[in-house]
Amino acid sequence: MSKIREALESALRENPDDLAAAMAWADHAAEQGDPRGEFAQVQIALEDPSRTAPQREELAARERELLEKHKYDWFGPLAGLFDGTEMFGMEYSSPRDNQFLFVRGWLDTLLIDCISPSLVEALRKCPAALCLRELGINHEDYDQPCLDALVQLEFLGSIRSFRLGDANDQCRVHTRATPKVLRWMPRLEELRLYASGRWMGEVFDLPLPRLRKLIAFHHHDYPLERLAANATMKNLVTLECYPHGHEPGDDEAYIRTDGFLALAQSPHLPSLTHLMLRLHEIGDDAMQTFIDLGKLKQYQSLDFLGGNFTDRTANALADCPDVRNLRKLDLTHNYLTGSAIARLREVIPHVIAEQQFDASSGFDPDEREHLWYGDCE
Repeated sequence: MSKIREALESALRENPDDLAAAMAWADHAAEQGDPRGEFAQVQIALEDPSRTAPQREELAARERELLEKHKYDWFGPLAGLFDGTEMFGMEYSSPRDNQFLFVRGWLDTLLIDCISPSLVEALRKCPAALCLRELGINHEDYDQPCLDALVQLEFLGSIRSFRLGDANDQCRVHTRATPKVLRWMPRLEELRLYASGRWMGEVFDLPLPRLRKLIAFHHHDYPLERLAANATMKNLVTLECYPHGHEPGDDEAYIRTDGFLALAQSPHLPSLTHLMLRLHEIGDDAMQTFIDLGKLKQYQSLDFLGGNFTDRTANALADCPDVRNLRKLDLTHNYLTGSAIARLREVIPHVIAEQQFDASSGFDPDEREHLWYGDCE
């Protein structure tokens, strides 16, 4: 590798968004006869909105041609993941479950079904993964747990979006290594964790100053007071927490009132406007405190599916002028009556309040059966 190319790649590693560095790298690589240089030039040209429709068609055709001809060289040992020639010891995985996207000549998005030690090694050797921005992993191989080995991958520092687990209602990832890996992703803007365990507190403690969206499903503990105390979370806009179904023998809800009130009073979450807290113990008193703090005006959407709210909460919300700022309010699976829901809908018609519990259905708020409605695998 030439010293010029090495310097340009070092600049891209430090700032993957640097268009000037990307253009300089593309030009240098093309001059050296590397087809990925031309590929990068074409992709950068396609970003130019001034290009005419015929120019864009010509560029797009050349982009497809170069990608089809050279992509497996650019993947290096990772190529087998997409053509089925090498599945890295993962017997039940399929090439159809793996996706990729190149941007400016670099691998930008990688979505893989399962991770194994040999696949981690292939990722480490992939020549085009320097500026990877989005990484999604559906599963960790049960027989070869290796998520912690991701820390050896140089591109972790450029990742903006990370997903662990499949975005469905079944939890199949139980790894304990997640917080360790996330420490190597300081540029994270979106974090989606569909993975069970009791380590969310460690995630809530992480310094993630660029994080805008945090989704955490299937967990057994959500110490939200630790998130509320994290001074680096000033850019967090969306927080979605949907716990695992309550386990027999667990005494407390996984989302607790103290954590909710800590969020409401935190000085470190000025950007938080979309909040989902499901299967919780938050009740009418806590909601009244939330309203009295004047916090409703901060939010555009609130989702409290699966809780202890009664008509007292519905009426308190209807009486608060700030509730009109909400674009979404979900109170499904609480203990509201039809009349209270109707009154609330007079103020904000888009309230979601389906399948309410009541005494006739055999549900008692004190028994907290609503906590069972999460993933129970």
